[in-house]
Amino acid sequence: MPETVPYETPSQLADWLARHGGEAFLKPYNGTHGKRTLHLRTTSNREHLEITGRDGRNDLLRHTFSSKKEGFEWIDKFTKDRPFLLQPYLELSTSQGEPYDIRVLMQKNDKGEWELTGMAARVGPKHTLTSNLHGGGTAHRAQPFLSRELGTVAAEEALSLIRKLSMVIPGSLESHFGRLAELGIDFGVDRRGSVWVLEVNSKPGRSSFFRIGDRQSARKSIENPILYARHLLLSKP
Repeated sequence: MPETVPYETPSQLADWLARHGGEAFLKPYNGTHGKRTLHLRTTSNREHLEITGRDGRNDLLRHTFSSKKEGFEWIDKFTKDRPFLLQPYLELSTSQGEPYDIRVLMQKNDKGEWELTGMAARVGPKHTLTSNLHGGGTAHRAQPFLSRELGTVAAEEALSLIRKLSMVIPGSLESHFGRLAELGIDFGVDRRGSVWVLEVNSKPGRSSFFRIGDRQSARKSIENPILYARHLLLSKP
């Protein structure tokens, strides 16, 4: 996982930028659909601050401030005392500059066991920050998409690791948060083929599978919650 800390103060952010190559990623603690996410970047002279991202309506935003102090004041107003997370900015884009991630849907089946229902690559508009479908992104089959971006061998290695992590993460989360039924796990894959766990969603969408024409995964994504509910009912003493 990327290094992650709660955002607290402008001075903390200034120190973070100094230690992370002049870049940072800010996202809401309880965010959805890529809303209110920010990429911060200092210019070459380290005095100006460039901010790109999405606002609360999920519209694109872009600002350039002549001083970091001015930019930090804008960020404090933007966060409005909401809890935000601070992370390194990872280069998780295609060769054409399109942000993307790999969404994996994990669900419990008719036996109450976790299984991988399906996965899809979600690709955002060029030179934007997020890949969420609600922000104008598109969905693609994961294997051919990664093969085009990384090559066949690197793609298979990344997908193998994604599958292994996907089978481990749900049980780990359940040990801390109690029983869960389904999870959407978002993975980033950088240009070197390194895999990053970006986010885990307890109320995942299913539209990616319909968009890529994966009828089997789309059908299972709807059936599994019903089958798991039936399993729970029949398992009652």
